[in-house]
Amino acid sequence: MGADVVLIEDSPVSRMQAAGVAAGALQNSEDMYYDLQLRNAGYLIDVEVGRQGKMTFDGPPLFLSEGQKTTTDIAPLLGEHNDFIYRELLGLKQEEIERLIETQVIY
Repeated sequence: MGADVVLIEDSPVSRMQAAGVAAGALQNSEDMYYDLQLRNAGYLIDVEVGRQGKMTFDGPPLFLSEGQKTTTDIAPLLGEHNDFIYRELLGLKQEEIERLIETQVIY
């Protein structure tokens, strides 16, 4: 389907909607990615994801109030907080960290 979606007036979905039944097309991830209605409604959001660049994610399934902020925080990259953990939380010295890296205990 994707960007070439064509609505068919006599489709099962159209007939169900005409009868008052809440119905919609079953879409795979690619269909949803190219669905302009989902994009315009704010369901799909683009987020900068570190070295990977911009990626598209599902946004909030509903908005509870006007002006609701969409959280775009991302998970940390692999090893992003290692220095803080090794030095601040574990109290390791630089020499110990280097030894553990050389022996491939940490990366």
